[in-house]
Amino acid sequence: MYNHPCLQITLRPHVIRWGVNKHHLQFLIKEGVPCINTMFVEKGQAPSLINVMQKWPKIVLKPIVGLNSYQMTVIRDQENMQAKQEAFQAMLNDSLDGAMIQPFMPGAQTELSLIYLGGHYSHAIRLVPGDERRSDRHFVRCQPEADAMAVADCVIKACPWEQPLMSARVDLVEDFEEGGYKLMELEMIDPYLYLDEDNASALVDVIEKAIK
Repeated sequence: MYNHPCLQITLRPHVIRWGVNKHHLQFLIKEGVPCINTMFVEKGQAPSLINVMQKWPKIVLKPIVGLNSYQMTVIRDQENMQAKQEAFQAMLNDSLDGAMIQPFMPGAQTELSLIYLGGHYSHAIRLVPGDERRSDRHFVRCQPEADAMAVADCVIKACPWEQPLMSARVDLVEDFEEGGYKLMELEMIDPYLYLDEDNASALVDVIEKAIK
């Protein structure tokens, strides 16, 4: 099933293990990548969300192991907190490696995604404000600012392997309080790449070079 050369290249086990576990954010922070503030919660008793929201009035909850927005929950207020606390405890109990809490970033409404093919920058898109579910939101192609490019390049260079990723998407959010761009997600496992005809051709070239 996995003998096709393309699959051998793109589905490297160490990349999958590293990519699906969001503890890689801790590694990237140590490498100097500016990331969204993140509280990692090990399996066990969940911390009080009310206490967390004294620091971050709106928060985002995610399992540490997961792809895309699986089980992601946004808590915007302190209504029905007992039910929200119980739901978070259930997420933690069901998780493979704990969960994480992050402040809700208003800049996520215009999230900037930079796509890399074969380890090199290819193109970028910016989400248009609207429904927060990515599948229902529009985007525009754009030329990222120099500071955003610098952060995204830092992310790609910090990845702990010599062979470049076949494809990756670096999702950045503008931090309106502290300034600059912060890493929100690094998508390496079957990322949506927003390809047009030229980008698709470039990806084919990357795959062909890797196979040879």
